[in-house]
Amino acid sequence: MTDDGRRRDGPRLSTPVMLLGGILVTVVVLSLDLATGTAVRLFPLLIFLPAIVSALGEVWQTVLASVWVILVEIVIGLYVGAQTDDVLLAAGFMAVFGTLSALGCRYRVRREEEVHRLRSAAAALQRLIVRPLPCARPTWSSTASTSRWRRTRWWAATCTRWPPPATAPAC
Repeated sequence: MTDDGRRRDGPRLSTPVMLLGGILVTVVVLSLDLATGTAVRLFPLLIFLPAIVSALGEVWQTVLASVWVILVEIVIGLYVGAQTDDVLLAAGFMAVFGTLSALGCRYRVRREEEVHRLRSAAAALQRLIVRPLPCARPTWSSTASTSRWRRTRWWAATCTRWPPPATAPAC
């Protein structure tokens, strides 16, 4: 988060990508599940979708993915003819796993914000304490005043912390 409360830029999961990815993963898993028949059920693998979102997105995105997975579990479980007890048990496990994913995401986001605050404070402290390195003062090998004036003007332009000498001739 920035100082004014807005989300800072960074490698986050955007909402359209999260929605499209969640729907795409759901469609792929469900189509494979229906293609394999009743021998192997693959739709419970959707339980890992909130964990993936919690590693990349925000807390509300993780909660949204958890709710999506629970709804898909209930609808598909009833569609394939599973018993209501089994469907509710699977939905309960998915709710517990989704809650743990949301808590893990919340912890990760807080740690990222803390690291951001510490880096900002360290950078501000460094700007206050550490001064810029002074420029090396040029040596004058020539005694000609015009040559010295050119070198002094160049040096004063590159190193603004040291004022040009007062003995410089006026143009």
